[in-house]
Amino acid sequence: MEKILSLFETYPLEYDFSQIILILFLTAFFLSVIYFFIKVPLYLKPLKNIKKTEKPFQLNLSNSKETAYRVTFLIHKYSTPYNEELLKRLEKFKYKKDVDELDKDTIDLISKFMEYVRKNNGGI
Repeated sequence: MEKILSLFETYPLEYDFSQIILILFLTAFFLSVIYFFIKVPLYLKPLKNIKKTEKPFQLNLSNSKETAYRVTFLIHKYSTPYNEELLKRLEKFKYKKDVDELDKDTIDLISKFMEYVRKNNGGI
């Protein structure tokens, strides 16, 4: 029996384990911080590619100058059969300080253009 008890004498019972526990705790903490900075950005990366909720594209037809510039931007972005005619019609609304309101034919052409873009290009 004394032989068995003699085995434990090399490690006295008053040995302080608090330093070992502190070292293990700090190691676990730093490893989890490193894991967080490596793994979390990988999970957030696909979220950055998701389009943010954008307001739907709307035209204010009462403001002919703004409408002309916005539709011209879309004309250069999308290819439609209405592009050339619409560019010719919108030219007179863009470069003057005071412009008239959009005429009915131009409004109809803009609505056809917008409908074509929404239908064939997945919408705006």
